Amino acid sequence: MDSLETRTADTDHGVARIRVLFVQPLLAHYRYDVFKALECDTRLIVDFAADTHYGDTRILAIPFALLASVRRLHNIQIGRFLWQTGLVSPVVRRDFDVVVYVGDASYLSTWLSASLARLFKIRVLFWTIGWHKPESGIRRVFRLTFYRLADHLLVYGNVGREIGSKMGYPLHRMTVIRNSSSEPIPSGAQSGRTIEEFVALLPKPGRPVVTAVIRLNRVKRLDLIIEAVSLLPPGEANPIVLLVGEGPESESLTRLANNLGVVRFWH
Repeated sequence: MDSLETRTADTDHGVARIRVLFVQPLLAHYRYDVFKALECDTRLIVDFAADTHYGDTRILAIPFALLASVRRLHNIQIGRFLWQTGLVSPVVRRDFDVVVYVGDASYLSTWLSASLARLFKIRVLFWTIGWHKPESGIRRVFRLTFYRLADHLLVYGNVGREIGSKMGYPLHRMTVIRNSSSEPIPSGAQSGRTIEEFVALLPKPGRPVVTAVIRLNRVKRLDLIIEAVSLLPPGEANPIVLLVGEGPESESLTRLANNLGVVRFWH
């Protein structure tokens, strides 16, 4: 963004500042200190755009009042697709120099909003996990078509960047920035869960545990782990599955776990 021509002047220092809009379905708690650091960056004028909830996810959301400037969007879900009402107008009005979207092709409003942003010479960034594995055929073409709406990809890790380069996405248009942060949000918005509750989920010493700290979504196919463990002979040597995380598949995985009796969750 060093070469970006900005249109908003910092009247205190006489230096142009970059106006940035960060678009999210909701403002996830694990990104709180990232967002606060962005607000404190004197080179930027930062706004956030999100709804207060997203589907059946139980991810703790940052209260809007804890951030300086948040624009309320309205999430409309149509099956696995999402439309964010209110995302087009700030682009058409050219309120920002840069818009950072979630790089998820199932967010239909991102296709339109990002296309308009490119038309109006607004820089477009996608913050995304990127590639899990090499792709071919229609899948490869579809992902590349979507990601090429962006001027630059901000990806979670080096693996996604390396695979993306092999798939044909320009290496110089990808930067690894990770996904979250380690600092908690203020105590008033934190979960009341304790370490003692977590320890209570663990089996007696000696019994194996299959565990993952993971986002509970469909692409991870966590149902296969649950079903595989359930097929093992019963007994104290039989492992349990302990899943630590939130996500849209939480409800369906919980139902499956209740039926098979081999899983414990920490939300």
